Formats: sequence, structure tokens, C-alpha cells
Amino acid sequence: MSINYVIGLGRIASDFNKRMVKGQEGEFVAIDFSLAISTYSRGNEETCFVRAEATGKLAENVVKYFQKGDLLVVGGRLRSWQTKKDDGTISSGIRLKVEELGYLPSICPHCGKRLIKDKATAEETPAREPDCDTPF
Repeated sequence: MSINYVIGLGRIASDFNKRMVKGQEGEFVAIDFSLAISTYSRGNEETCFVRAEATGKLAENVVKYFQKGDLLVVGGRLRSWQTKKDDGTISSGIRLKVEELGYLPSICPHCGKRLIKDKATAEETPAREPDCDTPF
């Protein structure tokens, strides 16, 4: 038995490529985007850009509520793909088929203070405890 389920935490790193797809139950929305997932080891940061895909109502909500730079936790399956180009060469890769996601706001929606320390702005805006009763 094998289990193909991946959980990742990263930022949306590209604009959404939205398209309509025909399925058994009619047309539905599908989107592709890049997710930047960083790993830290011995003081070094390595960022992996993962191609992600979402479909249906999940895709519609992602386009409606999120944008490039937002921090998400995603769960889904890895899928391989392969395509033959006009010149005969073959391209292949792995894509994350997003089945679940959660949003991690970096700024408190109630008081506007930074909740998550972002490496790029850590010196300018230190993370601190919010003064409001944020439920997370």
C-alpha cells in the first residue's frame, strides 16, 4: 500500500492561470499557479517552486480570495505529467493537485499588526503579539 498525500506551507508565487475544463458533469474552472515552499537547514534557506493545480469550487475560491504573496497551507496529491512537443522532445514534471487549503494571514485583520515574521521585512516590522482578541 502506498499513500500519495503531501502537505506544504508556502506563498503563492505566480498569477493564476485560469481555464475552463470539460468534465463528465459539464464545464468547471481549473487554475494553475506556483507555490514557493522554503526549507531551512543549518542556517540556509532553500526555496522550491511547486506547480499546483486546483479545480472546481476550490479553484473559484482561490481566485476570488487569494493573490500572489499570500501564505497558504495546502494538502493534495502529487501527479506526474508528460507532453510531447511539436519538435518531438518530451517534457515531463510533477504537479500538486490541491484538494485542501488554509490561509495563514500575516497581518491581524482586526488590529493590523504583523502576526508572522517575514524574513524580508523582519528588521523593519518585528512580529509581535496583537493587542486585540484575535481568535487564532
